[in-house]
Amino acid sequence: MNTTAQTTAIVTETPRVVSVLPTKNPKVFQLMVRSEREKPLKEGNDGDFNIFMAGFAVNEPERLVAYRTVSDQYLDAYGINYDEVTGDVLSPEGYTTLQGLKRQNNDETFPPVHPECKIWVNETFEPRSWMTSDGSKRTQTPKINPKTNEVLCNQGNKIYLNRELTFDVSKEDVYISHDGTQPVQAVANVSSSFGDLSA
Repeated sequence: MNTTAQTTAIVTETPRVVSVLPTKNPKVFQLMVRSEREKPLKEGNDGDFNIFMAGFAVNEPERLVAYRTVSDQYLDAYGINYDEVTGDVLSPEGYTTLQGLKRQNNDETFPPVHPECKIWVNETFEPRSWMTSDGSKRTQTPKINPKTNEVLCNQGNKIYLNRELTFDVSKEDVYISHDGTQPVQAVANVSSSFGDLSA
């Protein structure tokens, strides 16, 4: 993998392709897109944090990663070259910045200049699920504290992190603050001859 993917500095706030990954369909690929930015300030209910910890976010940028499914025609149109074995983008920098990228061929299906885009963060309480290539169903795992492996919750509801590459650059990120509560356990339905006792 590219060493640029492991940096702790802000490489670029605009999305950059660092890897092109194959799928089962030889004409369809997954782009691994990264960007870094200063961490957003905490919500107003924790205004003290913003004063006492001012400047801290500069040392630890928010590192964003998103995956985007694209066609081989997209890769050809914008001249995104990659190593077919490792998936690494072949450029002197080790990545291709999407903003301002010019179309390299006459395929007018694609705009002459790549539209501006961004990685949108959307935290929710609902996990995503999808089918894997072997036909089994997978469900998204909740956010965890990487040091303690604690599941992050808000009022006992697990928080799920989603990141999406979007052309709607006005979309505001949605963050849910974790409050240190433990995940709420599902209550099993208890039934008896008197009916449902969990009601």
